Amino acid sequence: MIEAFGRPVLALYPSLRTDMKAAGFREKPERFAGKAFLRALAISLAVSLPFPFPLPVVLFSLIFPFLLASGLLRPKLVLTRKVRDVEKNLPFAMRHILVQLRSGVPLFDSFVSVSKSDYGAVSEEFSRVVREAGSGKPLPSALDSMAARNPSPYLRRILWQFSNAVRSGSDVAAVLSEIVRNLSEDQRLSVRRYGSALNPMAMVYLLFSVVLPSLGISFLVILSMFSGVSPGGAFYLVLISVAIFQVFFVSLIRIRRPVTGLE
Repeated sequence: MIEAFGRPVLALYPSLRTDMKAAGFREKPERFAGKAFLRALAISLAVSLPFPFPLPVVLFSLIFPFLLASGLLRPKLVLTRKVRDVEKNLPFAMRHILVQLRSGVPLFDSFVSVSKSDYGAVSEEFSRVVREAGSGKPLPSALDSMAARNPSPYLRRILWQFSNAVRSGSDVAAVLSEIVRNLSEDQRLSVRRYGSALNPMAMVYLLFSVVLPSLGISFLVILSMFSGVSPGGAFYLVLISVAIFQVFFVSLIRIRRPVTGLE
């Protein structure tokens, strides 16, 4: 029954399958989409129906798409959080491996050292590689599997270098040093870009959360003085619209915040 509601939603958002698989969701995409649709529908109706007509129509048209999009984007948000967790600790973990390699430690032993360290998701992934290699799986295959299940492009690139180095017996230290340098430079550039984008975003925030609502409410009060109609319903509509915009804007700021090891 739930999947019947999810199939049309999934047809409109086909990338949900890929996002759920990459994020590690085991639920069927049709069922996940159907639950998101029914949840958004129930909450939207519960919030909208108590108000007098035509306010429920306006509220429903604002709340339902927002809640549905929030539910469908949850796998992508989980995937983004996973990438952030990996790339936050990736430069430090790779420097750890680089120091070990330059000290003459074998590559696999450096993986063991990282897996026992506190590098968050990076340590967990290398711990899985160590377990798979210890159980008899070839180390290049374990590294390829780790690259396939991880969404971070930097980590995949590094793992492919490790896998090629193990297969060919080449020295990976020089290549790893260059990758770590590029990753650190990209993180610094992303912080600068984020800082330069905050000023126009602050202007947009002030415009839609302070200026326009204030002007709108003032206009409604003046209009009600001449028409004798209470602006109560419109006032609640403005209030709910501002609240939705606040949640959306704060979420946007958090998503766009660059990944650094200083968080």
